[in-house]
Order: sequence, then structure tokens, then C-alpha cells
Amino acid sequence: LEDLGAPIREADDLDGAAAAVILHGTRTASALPVLDQERLRTLPSRALEHLGQLRKADRWQDTDDVEDTLDRIAQAAETRSAGTTVAPFGWVHSEFHPTSLHIGRHGWRLLDFARAFTGPGLLDLASWHGTLDTPDPVRLRVFLDTYVTEGGTPDALAERGGLPAEKWALGWHRMWAVEWFMEQSIRWINDPATDPAYIKAVRRHLTDVLHLLEV
Repeated sequence: LEDLGAPIREADDLDGAAAAVILHGTRTASALPVLDQERLRTLPSRALEHLGQLRKADRWQDTDDVEDTLDRIAQAAETRSAGTTVAPFGWVHSEFHPTSLHIGRHGWRLLDFARAFTGPGLLDLASWHGTLDTPDPVRLRVFLDTYVTEGGTPDALAERGGLPAEKWALGWHRMWAVEWFMEQSIRWINDPATDPAYIKAVRRHLTDVLHLLEV
């Protein structure tokens, strides 16, 4: 970062779309984990397994609503996960936000590939606007159109799992985040003091998943 210098401005949607086109057009690395349809389909089931482990540790006890919601999503997952490998499928940065795109005097650089994997590129596009606000399919559709205009594959606009691309992408991105939050609660953070914050985030995202994936 010292070599790159201070950014000259914040990245905007056009910058993000152009960077995603380059990223998704790059040959993927064989060592990266793969999130194909089978792996995507099992995200809610894996989240349920994490919940079981948390409860065995006397944590996340008052979360029957979380369990019920994950069950509903798991039952619909096979149908809704269809189209996972439709292009763009390859590099997924996984933390693709404006703060990861450094705009300097000599061009742009995409930073922080620590959690990259091979999977549906739409997850990157769905993550660009962050997860703090209510998911906005209309806004994402505009971003997808910009991505295609900048040279991305037109297949990015294709329906998947019986849903418009933007709802599919936002719904599965939130489900991916839920599974990661729950795994993080066990493996990396593993601090019961953080449970209320994680449970709140999981509930919020699961509500979005039900709406977006039309479960």
C-alpha cells in the first residue's frame, strides 16, 4: 500500500464493473476452493450443522426461528441453486467492495484476495454495494447491465434457478454470508460474547434470503 500511495478517489460502480470484468476473465487458480452447484446447494445444510455444534456448546439456544428458516431454504436449495456454473464462473474475490479497489495515480489495483475462491462471479457483483443496507435488486440489475456494457458476459443477465439474475445473486450471496458468519462463530472467533451480534446479523440476512430466493 505504501508503494501504491494514497488513493486519489473512491471507486465507483463503473470502476467496480470494469474490475469485475478483468477479474472474471482471468484464468482461475487450481488451488482455490470451488463453490459449484453442489457446494452452493449445501450452504443451508452446512449452516444447520454449525448451529448444531453451537447448541452443543450451550450457545445460540433461543434460535428455533433460525433453524426453521434454514430448513425452508435447504428444501428449496436444489431448485434455486440451478445456474450456479453459468458464466461468469471462475474467480470470486469474495470481499469485492469499493474499499478493496485502490484507485491511484497509475491506475487501479484490486486488493485482498485472502478469501478468494472459484465460483459464480455474480456473488462478487452482489457484494459490491455491501450488506448493511436492505438488498436492492433494481440497483444490482443496473450494476449488472454496466458490467455487461464494460465487456462482461451477457450471461450475467440470464435467469437462474427460476429467478432473475439479480435476485438469485443477492439471495445466494446472503446465504453464503450466513454460513460464513456461523462457521466463524465456531472456528475463528469462538467467543460467546459475540453471539448476540452474529445472531442478529444471521436473522437479518435469512429474512433477506427468504424474500430474494422466494422460498
